[in-house]
Amino acid sequence: MRRYPELLSGAVLPEPSVFALDPAGGAQVMADLKPALGAAMAAGGPRAAVDAFLDYMCPGLWRAIDEAHREPYRANAGELLPDLQMPPYQVTPADLARVRVPCLIVKGDRSNPSLMRIAETIAASVSDAELLELAECGHVTYAEQPVAFASAVRAFAARLAPVNQR
Repeated sequence: MRRYPELLSGAVLPEPSVFALDPAGGAQVMADLKPALGAAMAAGGPRAAVDAFLDYMCPGLWRAIDEAHREPYRANAGELLPDLQMPPYQVTPADLARVRVPCLIVKGDRSNPSLMRIAETIAASVSDAELLELAECGHVTYAEQPVAFASAVRAFAARLAPVNQR
């Protein structure tokens, strides 16, 4: 989006966890997660750590889905845990102000406060952005409110000009 905007007509960003836009919030998330993940790893290994992570970041989704639907998340433990150790993706509101494609930023009204602030910062920084808050929804907006999310994406996409007409 920043490097090759000519390839996009628009972008839908469901609560991106760009903690560089809320460093204090990101630090709090990591401070909350570290002991929970450590205890889960000690008790049950990487799969238990995935459970602890998702119960913290996505409690609405995690508590609503059955064991069979939890398995694909657990199977990706090898991706999640190293991801948490990476430095935050560095982007600033000034960087976002240079984005020239329309964006739909989606957040849940029951999400982590830091993720909600990040969504608000992105929406306020991108000149052609709209912010949508989904009711009774946490971080995983597309899974917790799939009908409302899909409807919003369809409506947004219908307003976009094709790439070759921009």
